[in-house]
Amino acid sequence: MAPTSVTHPQDWSTYFTVILEKQGRDKLRRVKTRLYEKLEAINEEIDDMEEQKELFLLPEHPELVPFIDQQVETLLSAGRALSIQLEQVIGLLEEDASHSM
Repeated sequence: MAPTSVTHPQDWSTYFTVILEKQGRDKLRRVKTRLYEKLEAINEEIDDMEEQKELFLLPEHPELVPFIDQQVETLLSAGRALSIQLEQVIGLLEEDASHSM
């Protein structure tokens, strides 16, 4: 599923600055922890899907194998892209938190 809009780094910076100002470092730390948990879960799912890719293929229906393989690859690519975006958000969070100290 493709995102419908792109969030720019300055938007994230503003978001985290507002959290920091209004709700303090504790809230910012909780947000960061939650993002790390999501990132870890996404990466585990990607790894699991890559390891078990053959299970998704149906050898008794060889005509479907290319289609299923393509769909699994599309899911893996989307997961990897999401993982990269989340890593960037976490990086911006860490950068913003260190600048405001």
